[in-house]
Amino acid sequence: MTSFVFKCKDVDCRQIIICRYLHILLDYYYKDFFLIPSFQKKNFDEFIKTISNDFVELYNQSAKAEEYGCKDIAGAGYRKALEFIIKDFAIDCNNNDKEEITKMSLSTVIEKYIHNSKLKEITKRAVWLGNDETHYERKWDKNIEDLKKLIDIAVHYITMEKEVASYIAEMFTNTKSETKT
Repeated sequence: MTSFVFKCKDVDCRQIIICRYLHILLDYYYKDFFLIPSFQKKNFDEFIKTISNDFVELYNQSAKAEEYGCKDIAGAGYRKALEFIIKDFAIDCNNNDKEEITKMSLSTVIEKYIHNSKLKEITKRAVWLGNDETHYERKWDKNIEDLKKLIDIAVHYITMEKEVASYIAEMFTNTKSETKT
């Protein structure tokens, strides 16, 4: 048997294809082929990368595991990624409490340090679904797609809060300098 490896020329695809052929005497006969998944990392906003590069790495490792068919492992990874983004966001907003936040349970961090009520509710639900991914029995009639959606919503809220804070700080500084002149 002989195998050939091909790579799709389409820049957006770049899929790896392995074709196997039977070699009988001087002829090759097509036997079968299979595709090697080509993983594409999810790109996150610069605010998210700055707050928690560990979250970005964990999320993409989980997505890669999911793409390779390891959904049970991926779910636990998404839950871990969620913990990193929430704790790192809390630390980013409350740097003096870093040691305390690091040691707290995720639920306690959400209760004590997440002040936006909608972000708090979304992250609580994401934790519930994330826990379902790591426990023997599920409590919720939801799946890994729901968990990823809740994480995406939480990431959008965090990005929004950081962007708002950035503009307020920038324009507050400019307003102060304008009032002096």
